[in-house]
Amino acid sequence: MERPGEAGGTAVPPAIRRLEEQVLLAAGRRRLLEAGQRVLVAVSGGRDSMVLLDVLDRLRPVLGLAALGVAHVDHGLRPDSAGDARWVEEQAAARGLPFLCRRVHIRPGRRSLEEGARLARYRALAAMARQFGAQRVALAHHAGDQAETVLMRLLAGAGVRGLAGMPWRRGPFVRPLLATEPALLAAYAAARGLGWRDDPSNQDLTFLRNRIRHRLLPLLEAEFNPRVVTALGRVAAVLAAEGALLRRRTRRLEGRLGYRLGPRWACRVDDLARLPVADQRRLLQAAYHRLARRPLPLAHCEAVRALAAPAKEGEPRPWAPEVRPDAAAGPAVGQGARPPGAVPSVEAPPPPPGAPPAEAPPAPPGARPQGEARPEGWPGSTPEPGPEAGRSFEAPVAGRGLDLPGGWRARRQGSWLWLEPQAGGRLRAATPVPGTPGGEEPAQAPAPGEPAPGTARILRVPGAWPLESGLWLRARWLEGDAARQAVARLLAAGPAGPHLPPYPEGRAAAHRANPGPRFLARVICPARAVQGPLILRRPLPGESMQPLGGKGHRSVERIYRTAARRGDLDLVDPATGTGARLGPWVVAAGRDVLWLVGVRAAEGCRVRPKDQRVLLLEVQAGLGPGGGPGGW
Repeated sequence: MERPGEAGGTAVPPAIRRLEEQVLLAAGRRRLLEAGQRVLVAVSGGRDSMVLLDVLDRLRPVLGLAALGVAHVDHGLRPDSAGDARWVEEQAAARGLPFLCRRVHIRPGRRSLEEGARLARYRALAAMARQFGAQRVALAHHAGDQAETVLMRLLAGAGVRGLAGMPWRRGPFVRPLLATEPALLAAYAAARGLGWRDDPSNQDLTFLRNRIRHRLLPLLEAEFNPRVVTALGRVAAVLAAEGALLRRRTRRLEGRLGYRLGPRWACRVDDLARLPVADQRRLLQAAYHRLARRPLPLAHCEAVRALAAPAKEGEPRPWAPEVRPDAAAGPAVGQGARPPGAVPSVEAPPPPPGAPPAEAPPAPPGARPQGEARPEGWPGSTPEPGPEAGRSFEAPVAGRGLDLPGGWRARRQGSWLWLEPQAGGRLRAATPVPGTPGGEEPAQAPAPGEPAPGTARILRVPGAWPLESGLWLRARWLEGDAARQAVARLLAAGPAGPHLPPYPEGRAAAHRANPGPRFLARVICPARAVQGPLILRRPLPGESMQPLGGKGHRSVERIYRTAARRGDLDLVDPATGTGARLGPWVVAAGRDVLWLVGVRAAEGCRVRPKDQRVLLLEVQAGLGPGGGPGGW
């Protein structure tokens, strides 16, 4: 077979040379195809996919591909679809290439026929890629398809992400022809003498894409801009880069303002209101996408913004078409009396060194002035009597809310905005809830003095929180001389770093009669490691951490089980029949585990001699109101 540079003494036609150069440039610059990869080419039998198959087959030695295969998806929408599959199989056999085919069934539903076929096609291609062992699936979308996509989304009112069009690469799917105009593909097919199959549905003007292709684009080219396809491709490229920049900004906002706890996400409504409108939308859309694994429509996003907007007289509410809060949910919080049973908002962790202290919101009537309280509506927030100073646990109350697609719900409660599963609803394409089957809440309430299983808490420092069996976690900041002394003491202790193990069993047994608090385990973390909300929770399934002084990440579950087998978690002599074993808890800053409580500290807790502000975390027993061990 003829290869690039082997024209048999004749010049290579310009169309062939130009297309090969474009594909090689895209494959290298954008890392679409790399040497040693197995590549599956999606071939419908149309002109564009046949050109892609031919050019990749010609360039296979140049690209160094390990294998090239042909994949065909039979949608079963036309009587001759089986004939298309047989024809593509013959083309693959003529080239000596493996052929894979899958027939899909498109179920009628809320999606359009086009959207249902597209989703079924991608699922089938992904399955065939796994079967073939392919690292890449090459698609034949070109610059004309990109222009049509941008126009379709513009007519639908899309934003930056939608107008960025199709990406060059998403997962295993790559588009080597995305910058190639249809005229060059036609010239290449003519120069190579390629045949193809015509799909009559491409002429059906009942489909929006076909009307744009056959009516709108020719009109724009004839009357407004003969290079409109190139111009729209340039718009998509610019907005794709802008979108990547904005996504990085939104991720920083998520880490600073958002609280992702199990199946719920929360943020303060005043924090949201202080953001520019564009940041508000992007933050809400990103949070919803992480929970539901689907985009949040703009109308619903605006409705959530309206739900969270502070009620200021004379100011218009954000635009929220066709999506209304539940009528049965009652008046919005903040537009009338405080709902019965509302509890104080949970405050974010202290700011890093040098940052001005944030002003605390005024406490509602009856709230205690100090201590930690759960956010309103927190799962398992039944009363937990105990000696902790400043705690206030009250039953959650219903707040004003609205339903979102996919079985989710937005709810305003006090000074918090929640995104959460609908009560009794079925989540569709949603992230599984760690620690609870099917996203359901624990069926039984916790025993008095015990935390609810699977719950998490945002830690307000200073403060103390119950673990189990009379054990407490206490947190406080050390600054100045106290911080320097703590750092020096722990650095002198050797490679154990900031973590000190629990008391030996005999020493703990000697303290059984002492009603005062006693230290059982302790860790310090530099303030620079606390980047995000400080959270006490159970380990997530499959979670890992890098132990202090260790190489690489290890399973949190495995670290805990090893400590349990050694007896490190038995805090009193087991022979007495009294005492407790410390359960699995982690303290995390945002998404990063800082401490597997009582077992191992993470590498992020490594202290330096110059650290001036550190967080002290202790596991204690017998803690009373205002109580705590001396030292440090």
